[in-house]
Amino acid sequence: MDKINIDEIRGEYRETNGLYVGGGNDTIKSIKMVAEKINEIIEAQENPELLAEPKVSAKNWRAEEGGMYWYVNHFGEIYGEGDEQHEGDSVDTHRYNTLNYFKTEKQAEAYKEYRLAIATVSRAIWDANGEWEVDWSDGLPVEIYFDTESEEWMAEDLINWCALMALPYCKNKEIALQIIKDYEPELEIIRNYKR
Repeated sequence: MDKINIDEIRGEYRETNGLYVGGGNDTIKSIKMVAEKINEIIEAQENPELLAEPKVSAKNWRAEEGGMYWYVNHFGEIYGEGDEQHEGDSVDTHRYNTLNYFKTEKQAEAYKEYRLAIATVSRAIWDANGEWEVDWSDGLPVEIYFDTESEEWMAEDLINWCALMALPYCKNKEIALQIIKDYEPELEIIRNYKR
């Protein structure tokens, strides 16, 4: 099977390698990404060694230049995009450096849920804390954490290695226990998130 000539895909309506192409820049960009994936499949069929797993950690994965990755945009929508520039100040490099860069759409969706859960619980803690600020000279603040032995959510005024460090401290144990009661589904998303 012949590969699709991506350079021939344009914005005007016409048939290109069996594809009827038309629309604006976003449509053309999406079609080019699909065509690139089709070309990768064709190349992998012709060269099975390309299907071998890469030696890079999945957590530190970066698409080859021009390759596709997934991210969460500023509206909270999941998008796939081609990585156009690995060096310098590019939006692709910014997303990679800020950990908003994923190999699969499912990974991007899990990251979105994780960030929303952190934001939801953090806002609830800030609202409950009122104007209170952490004051280390006045004792330890209360942390929310999941105790793996009892398999229960806990709130203690101690610095615990298994606390959910993504969350702000609570002013007191009553606030922390109420947050646990009201936001357990979100806390579970945070606890179970794996990049």
